[in-house]
Amino acid sequence: MRSLRDNLAFILLGIFAVVLVFFMLRLQNLIVTTQQPEPTAAVNTPETLQQQPTVLVVATATNTPEPPPTDAPPPTAEAAPADEQPAAAQPTLNSSGYQVYGSLVIGAIHVGSVDDRGYNQAHDEGLQEMVERIPDVRVISAENIPETEEVLGVIDQMIQQGAKIIFAQSFGYLPFVVQAAEEHPDIVFLHPGGFELRPNLGTYWANNYEAMYLAGIAAGANTVTNELGFITAFPIPNILASVNAFHLGARSVNPNVQTHLVINESWVAPDKEAQAVNALAASNVDVVTMIVDSPTVVVQTAEALGMFTIGFHSSALQELAPNRWLTGVAYTWGNYYTTVVQQIRSGQWQASHVRGGIESDMLQLAPFGPSVSEETRNRIIAARTDIIRGQLQIFQGPIVDNQGLERIPAGRAGGLELLDTTDWLVEGVTQLDATAVDVEAIPLLPTPTQSVADAGAAEEEAPTEAPEPTATSVPVSASTADLILGETDHHAACTFFSELTAQMIRDQFDLDVEIVKFGDDDEMYGELANRQNQRTVDITVCYGDPDDRPYLREYFGFLKHIGDVYWDGPDVRLQVLTNAGYSTDLERNQTCLYRFLKNL
Repeated sequence: MRSLRDNLAFILLGIFAVVLVFFMLRLQNLIVTTQQPEPTAAVNTPETLQQQPTVLVVATATNTPEPPPTDAPPPTAEAAPADEQPAAAQPTLNSSGYQVYGSLVIGAIHVGSVDDRGYNQAHDEGLQEMVERIPDVRVISAENIPETEEVLGVIDQMIQQGAKIIFAQSFGYLPFVVQAAEEHPDIVFLHPGGFELRPNLGTYWANNYEAMYLAGIAAGANTVTNELGFITAFPIPNILASVNAFHLGARSVNPNVQTHLVINESWVAPDKEAQAVNALAASNVDVVTMIVDSPTVVVQTAEALGMFTIGFHSSALQELAPNRWLTGVAYTWGNYYTTVVQQIRSGQWQASHVRGGIESDMLQLAPFGPSVSEETRNRIIAARTDIIRGQLQIFQGPIVDNQGLERIPAGRAGGLELLDTTDWLVEGVTQLDATAVDVEAIPLLPTPTQSVADAGAAEEEAPTEAPEPTATSVPVSASTADLILGETDHHAACTFFSELTAQMIRDQFDLDVEIVKFGDDDEMYGELANRQNQRTVDITVCYGDPDDRPYLREYFGFLKHIGDVYWDGPDVRLQVLTNAGYSTDLERNQTCLYRFLKNL
């Protein structure tokens, strides 16, 4: 027995020794593994970039990233535990602006699909060009993001994945981008056509009407019926300026042309767009152009009906009209995106409103179709050169509108201010009543995905009569404020623009503004139009659904309508009105405030 126990003990001791050696070797391996730092990308690319949500698509430059310049010694094996990443370098605000070193992650948020052959695709193509031209850049893109608070969540995701620059590619994102810029001062935000600036928020847009004038030359030279068609979403100033420029370009080569305008009240409305093309064809139109977000339906329908087409946004539309394509207005965002990203990386960027035309290569004409003659091509090329050199003024007076009123006298020429102020159609342009929308009745101003003109460009403009008021349920007659701004708070956009208006007035006029909330529209409108006590409300920002025309008719001629905003859809609009003596001052050319009140 003793011998058996001795043998059993010896066996157990041997097993224990083997197990002990195994664990010692395993422990040594763990220590060695822990001390070996995992290879990382450049400092500005967190590990989370390897795990993209399905909503995000990543475009990455093929260039191998170089490490950022630093005087610090390289990390040793003991410097960082296995579960920690080296601290990412943050952009710093200095006298030159924001500066980002090393690997750069860029976020791009799109309101639609990037293969729409329109607005979103044009922006995406510009980003892809930028990726090819700048070493060590990654782009995270999110598609079909609505103009709601949802965009804030997407912004947060992109920042968590290392984005240092974010392009928020739709006008309706503006209030959320402003909020995000204030919450993330170390991130640079860029917004198309916006009117707000922050130290880390800038805006950009391209002016359409120059290219539309050139496209009009092709239309005027190729029409057989002398009837042209133009389809768009809203009668806002920069679009009406483009309609007028298109018609003037056509008449420069064919004085007999007429242009028929169709307004759909929606940026993306395939059914309405197809209906509009058919209505134009029934009116003997043989050349059609458009300003909508996704022009695919317009181009395809026109091609099927044998109509010539002039595209908008992207040159990719040409594929849909192999037989009847003339040319198009194509946004070429690649140069701007490349330039602004390089400025940010080098510390040369400053927040500003950037606006450009054909001279800046932010937009160009798309390639010509086979039906455009050599003579017409040469004429267009010559006109483009003259525009860039300043030798051709598109809106050279005298110019008369389609009501017989002289809009630009002889010896004068309209310029960029027309992008903010055009509320008329040039002689020879009529509206085709395909959707029962009255150009004169709809307030005019830039909208989602469309541009606002050059900062501080507008000067002289007659006030527009057609108000829509706000009110106050709280007595404010004892207020000592210079201006009392009324609002109803049943719509988030209304509250946002009320606060924005008040802040701009405070900043630019040094006036004290008090915001008073009203429970309903009836009370708000009534108090604004109160002739006995005009101190109740001086200025309002109010929400119309669709436009509260009964109120406008009731108070028309007393209240002054000084601004308008299209918001989340074709049936939602914010309006700015006043009964205040300060309105004259508010209408002066005060850069952003003027543009906000008049044209937003």
